[in-house]
Amino acid sequence: MKKILFLFTLISFQLFYSQGEINIFNFSSYDMHFTLLANNPGNTAGGCTPNLNTWGSPTILSGDPVTGNPLTYTSYNNALVQSPIVVSWSNGTQVYNAPGPYGILNVYSASTKWLGSKFSVNDPATGNGIPNGGFSIGGIGCGSSNIFVPNVGGTAPYPIFGQWFTVGSVTYFVIQ
Repeated sequence: MKKILFLFTLISFQLFYSQGEINIFNFSSYDMHFTLLANNPGNTAGGCTPNLNTWGSPTILSGDPVTGNPLTYTSYNNALVQSPIVVSWSNGTQVYNAPGPYGILNVYSASTKWLGSKFSVNDPATGNGIPNGGFSIGGIGCGSSNIFVPNVGGTAPYPIFGQWFTVGSVTYFVIQ
């Protein structure tokens, strides 16, 4: 009976806190550089650990609003081997470099959710960042200090709009 209760608890925990999928769309005319953030929102007493972020994330080239396909990650290990690749994940003390897989990243996937992103946009013709083109979107922080920024926007003459939202267990990060 204890084993059944343990399995039920484990499965419930994974369903409630499982990482889920993230789909990143870049429909803007700019190239996007980003860092993804994830944490365990159920562990506010522990600073929402584990906290994870990407190092060396891929550039998402300017997209086509009609046929643009998302960059989709279904797990931290998946992001280390698919194209375009995330070069590494960090939990603040340990770096997990591509290629994976790493067993601990599966553990993190079961206990974390996508939190947000820090991103910048560059002019594809020059490669230069646009003025005021760095943004934070999604959740930033932990517990009552978590600031949720669902939308961001640039200023003229660089119109850019970003949106972060979740439907079920799927997170969407859209730049237009």
